[in-house]
Amino acid sequence: MSKFDWAKIPELYTKIIPSITVTLEYVVIAFFFGLLFGGLLAWAKLGKSKILRALAYGYTTVMRCVPAIVLLFVVYYGLPRIIPIDTKGKVKFVAITLALFTTGSLSEAFRSAYQSLDKSQAEAAKSIGMTGPQALWFILLPQMIRIAIPNICNSLLALVKEGALAYTIGLYDLLGRGNYLIGKNLGAYVIETYVTLVIIYWPISLLITFGSKRLEALLDVSSRKERKRSAHA
Repeated sequence: MSKFDWAKIPELYTKIIPSITVTLEYVVIAFFFGLLFGGLLAWAKLGKSKILRALAYGYTTVMRCVPAIVLLFVVYYGLPRIIPIDTKGKVKFVAITLALFTTGSLSEAFRSAYQSLDKSQAEAAKSIGMTGPQALWFILLPQMIRIAIPNICNSLLALVKEGALAYTIGLYDLLGRGNYLIGKNLGAYVIETYVTLVIIYWPISLLITFGSKRLEALLDVSSRKERKRSAHA
């Protein structure tokens, strides 16, 4: 077995890092639509319609039971058989898969955050002249997002990690590029390649975690100021 070659890391890094744009592309798209549909799913779970609630909870249960890689294969190989869609643009299939995968968990984050709020705050806001939408936007929503941020952060981290499975359909994201280089080097520098990937993925995860904690602190300060303003009004 050959010795680990630390000197190879910078070379591998420069070859792999350009593919970060592919990884970030499908993560950002999936996260955006996950937030959008996760919010709609949470609304359905909190609504009065029994049918919508059953469908929303059913969707969440199914997504929890399906491995991400199985869902990716279903979307990539099955979707073109249902609708005419070009299979060359593989990023969109990964983005669709990850959006479907994360919508359920994000809906649960929103639902639990909303249910943990003290709804009397909205009534107090209305008593001082705020409308329902204003109370929701300025009083409840910042608190709800602040409560949901840790779970939202976990969902975003899961997107980054589960997205690495994109290499299985031939997408040259970070892991896909790394595996390509391993094949190109005829199996040499395997450990060096994966250590390089760790060096790339680790800062991304730390940045997401730090950003979520910073946003949570900012929203906490904003929420306290708004509650004090309402109390003095």
